[in-house]
Amino acid sequence: MQKLINAVQNYAWGSHTALTELYGIANPDNLPMAELWMGAHPKSSSQILAADGQPRSLREVIDADKAALLGDKVAARFG
Repeated sequence: MQKLINAVQNYAWGSHTALTELYGIANPDNLPMAELWMGAHPKSSSQILAADGQPRSLREVIDADKAALLGDKVAARFG
């Protein structure tokens, strides 16, 4: 299992405090935080920490070996 670093989407309708209070996500610029995206979406993929401690795009990691990470059926269907 690897830790995900997820992307916050800043939209005007978001809260300045909710994600900080719920998940401890820093908001140093006091922007409205509307959504916390977890996954490999092309617009804003989560990051994972590689064995060397460096962040890597979850999307790129999955793309590099879909069958091994997702299984053959899922890779074939959504690949």
